[in-house]
Amino acid sequence: MQEVDLVLKNLISAKSSAKRAGSRASNRFNFQASESLLLLLQQYENCEDFEAVFDYHEDFILFLKVNGNVIGKYYQIKTATAKWTVDSLIKKDKASGSIVYKMFTIATQFKANLLFFISNRTYLMKKNGDLKRTANSEVSLGQLHVDDKNILLTHITSEKVADYTDITTCQQSSLPINTAERETMLKGSLITFIEKIIPGAKYSPILAYLTLMREVTRRLEYEEEIKCIGDFRDSKSIEKSAFKEMIDSMVQKETLEKDLVRIEAQLQSEDIDYAEIRKIRAGIQKGKRLKIGKRNSYILLSSAVLDILNTNYPIESELCEQADSVVKLLQSNKNLTTPIKNLGLDNDELKAIVLYEIFKN
Repeated sequence: MQEVDLVLKNLISAKSSAKRAGSRASNRFNFQASESLLLLLQQYENCEDFEAVFDYHEDFILFLKVNGNVIGKYYQIKTATAKWTVDSLIKKDKASGSIVYKMFTIATQFKANLLFFISNRTYLMKKNGDLKRTANSEVSLGQLHVDDKNILLTHITSEKVADYTDITTCQQSSLPINTAERETMLKGSLITFIEKIIPGAKYSPILAYLTLMREVTRRLEYEEEIKCIGDFRDSKSIEKSAFKEMIDSMVQKETLEKDLVRIEAQLQSEDIDYAEIRKIRAGIQKGKRLKIGKRNSYILLSSAVLDILNTNYPIESELCEQADSVVKLLQSNKNLTTPIKNLGLDNDELKAIVLYEIFKN
């Protein structure tokens, strides 16, 4: 999505995401990761494309492409021990200002159209027609009674930020705060989701849950400097096509095992010793993980292998010899130095991935 590329490139060039001073409480952090994954499952079929940004400047940004138009949704996700009020939303923090101030500022930077504040607790607020403040599981700030709305508008005016009151919604999460209960509910949502997009798929629900949570958590935790859009997509975001590949990889594990058996048989016929075959197997398995975790860099490497194979490359009889020859050409290509480094591959692992790409193509 070109519009999203422009927004992200401007943010990367303007300022890198700041490192956090201390670690977050594990349950609160897990709640944020769980809520982010649930939002992806819920929005997947509501759009032609999406790009989800995890904790870059702020909690969760989701760009959706619907009917050809890009819609930016910004989600601030927080846990609390008490009900939220307008006063607690505008309470200033010494370091970063109020929640409302942060939300509107970040929304402007990311060109977000819709803002959502999500928490485990309800919202004690007075809506139009109410005589007093009552607990709400969902309330649009544009629906607030004039008493509460004036408090909010006065704060917005004093902070000199854009007025998003009519497009900002506070919601109580459907996920329980208890970790075990939350995991059970999220696994159930994931099973329903996979059955819907891939009916009859055979896979391990636990492995699927752990894989997706690991990828979301890795992106939430990444705090190193990001210098280009490729690094950003490897480290801080997930596109819809990449998310679908993650799902596919879980239900196609049997296919990979069959490929490995065929590759091992071919290598044995070439008199490759077992120690090297074992390294190749491990390298291929690492490559499949990198295809999910470092997708952008993996695609650059995979495309380069295909380019070599398609440019009148002399096909030799031995699979291992072909891989050795392609690896030398890849290592001589300066444009691939960064992707190979990002993938963290040693020579054996690079050869294994190249060998697998040759085998598949």
